[in-house]
Amino acid sequence: MKPRRIVTAVLLAFVATSVVFLLVKERRPGAPGTVAPTESTSAVSQAPGGNAGETSPAPTASPSIVVYYFHGTRRCATCRKLEEYTHEAIMTAFFEDIKAGTIAWRAIDTDEPDNEHYVKDYVLSTKSVILSAVTGDTETHWKNLPRIWDLVGDKAVFIAYIQDEIKMFQEGR
Repeated sequence: MKPRRIVTAVLLAFVATSVVFLLVKERRPGAPGTVAPTESTSAVSQAPGGNAGETSPAPTASPSIVVYYFHGTRRCATCRKLEEYTHEAIMTAFFEDIKAGTIAWRAIDTDEPDNEHYVKDYVLSTKSVILSAVTGDTETHWKNLPRIWDLVGDKAVFIAYIQDEIKMFQEGR
């Protein structure tokens, strides 16, 4: 009977240690498989394939399109994928536009007090990707991309969806 109790204790200890490890890994910023939060007023200026969290100050001229990813402070793996895939879609197809300052990428934590207005402005009920057309300092129109949740399971289709939507938005469709 003693060997059975020892094995049970060892297995329980292993499971408990694994759970603690996973929780710590999920919460640690910059851990493999996580996306670092980005500043709410930044535009990405990096080569394709870089980290979503690497940002620089926004260009002085207003972009014509702002691509927002809205999220909360607590984020699951799927929410992080939404940001990662959206960022990759933009960086691979619109890097020159970002460098030129005509497209800006912003990941916004709507749980931060200064960002709460976005929930009302864009009628947000969950994590969302919003395309915003800007002329000067004025937003002229915007579009929510609701299919992100349906497509997040297929990275290639997700990226194509984001890229196609941005192209159509640029063309005014």
